[in-house]
This record gives sequence, structure tokens and C-alpha cells, in this order.
Amino acid sequence: MDIVDKKFQKNKFTIAFLMATLIFLIGLFLNLQVLIATFFDRSYLSNIWVVLPVLLLILYVPRYALNAGVTSPSFLTTFFLLILSLHVAIQSFAYGIVAGAWSFTSYGLWIGLFIWLQYAKFNLVRSLVIFMFLSFGILHLCTVLVEYAIGESFFKTVTLGDGVERNYGISTSVSILGLQFAVGAIVSTNLYFQAKNKTIKFLGAVFFILMTFALFTLSIRGPLFYLIITLAIFSLHRLKLSPGKYFQVFAFICMGVFTLGYLFYSSENFLSFFLDAFSLADEGNLGRIDKYILGLEMLVQDWWVPLVGHGSAELSQVPLALGKPDLTLESSTLRGLLELGIIGMFPILLLITLTIYGFLRCARVLVVKRNVEFFAILMVLLLQCTTHETFKTWIGSFYFVVSLGICVRVLMEAGFFKRPKHIRIFGKEHNRDRDLIFNE
Repeated sequence: MDIVDKKFQKNKFTIAFLMATLIFLIGLFLNLQVLIATFFDRSYLSNIWVVLPVLLLILYVPRYALNAGVTSPSFLTTFFLLILSLHVAIQSFAYGIVAGAWSFTSYGLWIGLFIWLQYAKFNLVRSLVIFMFLSFGILHLCTVLVEYAIGESFFKTVTLGDGVERNYGISTSVSILGLQFAVGAIVSTNLYFQAKNKTIKFLGAVFFILMTFALFTLSIRGPLFYLIITLAIFSLHRLKLSPGKYFQVFAFICMGVFTLGYLFYSSENFLSFFLDAFSLADEGNLGRIDKYILGLEMLVQDWWVPLVGHGSAELSQVPLALGKPDLTLESSTLRGLLELGIIGMFPILLLITLTIYGFLRCARVLVVKRNVEFFAILMVLLLQCTTHETFKTWIGSFYFVVSLGICVRVLMEAGFFKRPKHIRIFGKEHNRDRDLIFNE
């Protein structure tokens, strides 16, 4: 009996590890889209990665929905899927099956991944998220530092005013690139605080400094401001819950990084570029405000729009699929309200609210204290989604779903959220055993 049980556990871990590897490869592929489009015929590769998210949807969603309990993430996820299905049916009837497919994938493609994060072993999920965010940050860090060293851009450079340039590296968006550096910097702090090996602690501090410095080289304001705000809040949290020496080292690193950035970029052009972030006279801010006003006007033009929206992906992927231009709104949150309405966004917003509340309530639980940086990442992503259309890129939505998923999982380990029941996949029982090492 023991031999059979050991063999079963080994097979279950092998499947979970293989799934984690494939998820990492998907994220890597999404980060390398610029290179793939440049050196290969992208038409053969662009849609291969979709197979795994679809497979996760097929395997997990039906039984997960049957286990939905009131106030649990499974209930809110199932409720959102039902609303999204109605949007997909309407879009398919109005514009065809292709529009319906885009309508679903725009908001529902990563739901299977979100569910998988709740069922796989916690140590595996935690390690995967840290490894992915750190690896992707280092990947982009190398390209940006090389660009900085040689003084030339690999692919494209955008000039904003006098003396301010942005290098995209191998990213499809400078805002997404800045977001990945901010997330990588926060993950580095987790590596520093939780690692017992001094070498790993040292590497965590180095990665934090380099990724924060990379934000300065990009001249990107949004993610840098979000990182500063998040670090301030969670440093106070660390000061309250952790020994004072950790906060002192952490504060020293922060001050060193920002002092370095100030000394390196002491030119008036750069300083004015940052100070203009708070000015309504800045061209970037004026353009963004105009988009916000346009979106708000569309939101209130008819009584039904705030309730049910124009339709899933109606203003983004669906018109592109039909050969028409999409609408730029500079905010994923505003786009979500315009396309899904309050009813469609309600499950997502409620889950996010419960997650934040759960963190505040369980802040002293060991598993939350040891993974507080995941909630910091979620905060950065929420701020980014408010002022940038993060969901217009697959890597942006991937980051958001993974971040929300790991935060929900941490709260499940802390006992705040109800644990979903076991699911049988490929004849194997996938239950979520508590990892006692994080709850001792």
C-alpha cells in the first residue's frame, strides 16, 4: 500500500511540475514576441501557446464550478464565467464565431491558470511565481543594460521632449517593461527576506538595485511611482511585523538606489520630466486625461452601458478581428467597465476587495507574513491597470492573473478563503494539502 501511495504521489508531482514548466514557457514566449516576430515567421508560432490555457480551462473549470461555494473565489469565478458566456453568445450572434472567440479570450483565457494556482502544491506554486517574475525581469534587465552600455536601442526608441528617451528593449510596451521591472524588484525583496543562504540574499539585494536602476534608465514614471508607493507601505508593514534590522537594511537599499538615480539623472530635463507627472500641463497627462474623459462620456451616454457594458472586447479585440480600429482608453479598469459594465466587473472587483481585506485581516498569520511581497505586486498591478491598458497585451493580463491567483492561494493557506474540494484530473485526485512548513 505504501509503495502504491508513493508511486501515486510521485506521478502527481511529475504532472504538476510538467504543468508548471509549460506555464513558465508560455510566459517566456510572451516575453520574446518581439524577437520571434523579428527573426522568425511569427504566423507559425503566434498561437501555439494558447493550447495550454485552453487545456487548463477544459480540465479544471467544469468541476471547479460544481464546487463553488458562496463567498469563495470559486463562486465569484463561476459567476464571472456565466456573465462572460452571455457576452460571448451575443458577440457570436452579432459578429460571428471569430468575434465570439476573441470576446471570450480577452477576459477568460487565463481562468484555467487562475484555478490551477489554487490546486497545485503551494510550495510549487510559490516557487514558480517567484522564478517567473524574477527570470523575466532579469531577461529584460540584460537587454536594457546592454542598450544603456552601447547607447543604442535594439528595436525602437521614442523621444519625449528634449533629452528624454525610452528604450523598449525586447518588450512590446515600455509601460509593461517598467511594470516587469517593478515586479522583479519586489520579488527580489522577497528573495532577500526569506532566503537563508547569504549568497541568495546578496543576489536578491543586487537584483533589486539593478531593476530599480533600470526603471530610471527607461525614464518611465508610472511603474516607478507605483514601486515607491508600494515600498513605502510595505516597508512600514515590515517594520511592524519583522525585526528592526531587516527594515534598516531594506531602507538602506532603497535610499541607495534612489540616491544613485538622482545623481545619475541630475539634468534639468529629467527632473522636469518627473515633476511634470503631477502637472496638468504635461502633454502625456493631457492626452491621458482626454482619453479618460472620452471613456467616461461613453460610460454615461446610455442608461444600460454602466450596467452591462457594450460587450466583451467590443472596443478592443472584436473590431480588430473585423478589420476595424480599436479604441484607446489608457485604462484597463475603464475599458472593463465600458465592455462588461458594473455587473460583469462586480465578481472581479469583489474578489480583489476580499483579497485586500484578507491581507489586512491575516497580516500576522505566518504564511501571509512570509509572502507579503505578493500583495505588494498586486497593488502595483492594480495601480498600473488604472492608468494603463495593461490587458491589451497578453503578458500584462498574464501577470495580473498570476498575481491575483497567488494572493488568493496565500489567503487559502492562511484559512481566510474556503479551500476548493479535490478534482480528479487524468484519473488522479488533485487535492490541496496544506503545506505545514508555512503554518507551523
